[in-house]
Amino acid sequence: IFYTQFFVVGVIFGSIIALGAIGLTLIYGIMKFAHFAHGDLMMLAAYLAFFALTGRIVGERTEVDLGWSLDRLPGATTELGPLSFGYGLLLAMLVALIATVALFIVLDHLIYRRLRRRGSGIVIFAMASLGIAITARSVILMLWGAEPRFYVGGIHPAHEFPFGILLKADQIFIFATVAVAATLTYLLLFRTRIGKAMRATSDNPELARVSGIDTDQVI
Repeated sequence: IFYTQFFVVGVIFGSIIALGAIGLTLIYGIMKFAHFAHGDLMMLAAYLAFFALTGRIVGERTEVDLGWSLDRLPGATTELGPLSFGYGLLLAMLVALIATVALFIVLDHLIYRRLRRRGSGIVIFAMASLGIAITARSVILMLWGAEPRFYVGGIHPAHEFPFGILLKADQIFIFATVAVAATLTYLLLFRTRIGKAMRATSDNPELARVSGIDTDQVI
């Protein structure tokens, strides 16, 4: 029973890592370099969601309260069924997603696209991503400090499943979200025109460009 519990919990926590690995794999497959900033930008997205939800920046030397946040919307903190959070957190996740995507686009235009046009090697790309990672980490430490931050408080009971498996509703939600994201990514890559363009760019960028694919747009 204990081994089954450990296995299921390991799969759930592994799915969180897999969610980040999907994006990292796509970047490596297309751009052919290790994007060191990927994890730090994911962490920044988590803090942006926290900021959107609470409206607070609380660090070692900073303390700002906007006076407005998503958790102050009517019913935003009311728990959604067995989950430990309300729709406010879902909206905060959406805001963080949009902001992070916009940040990725800006970084590509300001840094990576210029390096591509100069014909820079993968080492230069890796060093540039390392610089972005250090910058993102420093911004987080400056604004929110090194202490852990929590979206919701309190302890919620786990539900018992067959074979003595104990899981919280939040854990099931996480696994389901990752499964949906992985499925949508697969459909994007193998069932859409942009996905075929991405795979063509990954296999042979020069041939893809000659074939009429806008590789800069794909990247």
